Amino acid sequence: MKNIYKQNQKSYYGISNKGVALIIAISLLGVFALLGMYYVRDSETELRRTALLLDEMRVREYAKTGINSALIELEKAWRADAIQELLDKCPIEFTYPYYKQVYKKDGTFSLEPSDTISVKTKVWITDESGKININCSSASVLQKIFNINGELARKIVSNLPNSGMASSSSKWIYLAEELYEGIIPGKCNDQILNSISTWNAGVPYNPIPYLNINKAPNEVLMALFNINSDEAQKVVNARPLKTMSDLVTILGKSPTGFNVKIDDLSSSWQFPFTDKSNSFKIIVMAELNKEVLGKKYNRVFASREAGIVFIEGIPTIVWSRNIPAEKIKK
Repeated sequence: MKNIYKQNQKSYYGISNKGVALIIAISLLGVFALLGMYYVRDSETELRRTALLLDEMRVREYAKTGINSALIELEKAWRADAIQELLDKCPIEFTYPYYKQVYKKDGTFSLEPSDTISVKTKVWITDESGKININCSSASVLQKIFNINGELARKIVSNLPNSGMASSSSKWIYLAEELYEGIIPGKCNDQILNSISTWNAGVPYNPIPYLNINKAPNEVLMALFNINSDEAQKVVNARPLKTMSDLVTILGKSPTGFNVKIDDLSSSWQFPFTDKSNSFKIIVMAELNKEVLGKKYNRVFASREAGIVFIEGIPTIVWSRNIPAEKIKK
């Protein structure tokens, strides 16, 4: 009986040990399978993230392409004296092919347009020719434009990049609304927005005053040349002016009373005396999306804006920068 008991005991422990080993083996297989699943999922996430980053890079380049397409349309309209017709058509839409690598049977690769991925851009163009650039303005001009006191106007100018009183906080203003964020009380209205700009000048590190007097509204003429509404209307009625001397003759005033120092102007295109618009802002919103069975997904956006000045008939990009796509009106 004892021998039978010992044999049964050995058999029991043998089966028990094998069961434990089997459980451990199954558990390890489960752990490895789980780790493998997480690894695959992590790899897929990284691949999707990489693909998204590539799409974001590509759509930014398409936004630059939209700027170039707008430049072509702008130059054609400028030469045909059809600027207003072009502005009335905005936003203008452009569609571009999206090329992808395709593997050929002969072992080579070629670039072919995708039938599931498309890129579209919307372009807005605004005329900035007759507006005062905040970044290049004197305190006396800003005082009249914004209807503020001299102390506040001088404070704003002291923080502009070309003020002559540059400080560590000097910066280029891109949006007029920035001045109403804790600096100027009240709200920015349409009259002010139609009189000021931040786009029609040189690059931020070398701002140059620019304004086409033949396109400026009365409010701008009054602020720039320190004149009243009747005198501003005399200037408007005498357009197109050909030289600064014409302006001085019409007003019958010495330029020393102006809010801009004429003697300090050195560039030939700061005050272009032409009846054409010479300065524009271009905003582009590019959208890249994948479409399968009529459903769009993985939509990626990018936006860019540029300041354009016509110098001797040639459209010149004086500056260009990326901007948040969500700030563009759809």
